[in-house]
Amino acid sequence: MATKTIDSIKFLQKIGNSVRSDDRNGCALIATAVVSGLPYSEVYDMYKRLGRRHGRGTPIKACRRVMERIGATRLREYTIAGLVSKPGGKNPTVLQFSKQNPVGTFFLLVRGHALAVVDGKIYDNLTTKRARIYEAWRVK
Repeated sequence: MATKTIDSIKFLQKIGNSVRSDDRNGCALIATAVVSGLPYSEVYDMYKRLGRRHGRGTPIKACRRVMERIGATRLREYTIAGLVSKPGGKNPTVLQFSKQNPVGTFFLLVRGHALAVVDGKIYDNLTTKRARIYEAWRVK
């Protein structure tokens, strides 16, 4: 069965969040709003206080600090949610991860991008199913 990808911007708008359409490179903010349930405006302000500039990408350090603030737990490298990759091997793709995690809320970082996986569904504004996971956080 194919894993469904949900457009994260449309999802946030559907539940009443207004996403800033003039902010390019806001994938981390959008993914954070999806996994945390916080309003996009509050997430935007949280990242801004950590030094993120409007229209610019989000530093990984800022993503980590926000995940810690919302109570997320970082999953260790090479043992991302049960998908074991040997040191020097390849980490799982977003699609593999979503299939292996049919339950749970996760914030994922792939090269140059962030997205959310909630109960096996991928929430993303790009198509990144084949991208390999760089870092994963479980959100309680």
